[in-house]
Amino acid sequence: MKAGGITKSQRFSEELHSPTSSEDDDNPHPITILGHDRIFWFGDLNYRLYQDNILAKEFIKKQDWKALQEFDQLRKELEDGGVF
Repeated sequence: MKAGGITKSQRFSEELHSPTSSEDDDNPHPITILGHDRIFWFGDLNYRLYQDNILAKEFIKKQDWKALQEFDQLRKELEDGGVF
C-alpha cells in the first residue's frame, strides 16, 4: 500500500540499509541497523487485504481462504522480500 508515494517495503529497505551513525574517534558505532544487537520496530505493522470489503466478505462467507490469500499484503511483502 502506498503512503506518501513510498511503499512499506521501500521504507523498510531504506531504513535497513541507511547509515545510523559513524565512527566517532575511538568510539565505533554501528553503521547500519543490522550492526545493532537489538532492534525495536515501531510503526504501522497492520497488513490488510488488497481487496474490496464486499468481495472479501464473500470469500469469507464461502470459506475460500486461497482466494483471500491472493490479496494478503503481508504475504505479498514476504514474497517480494520487503519484510523479515
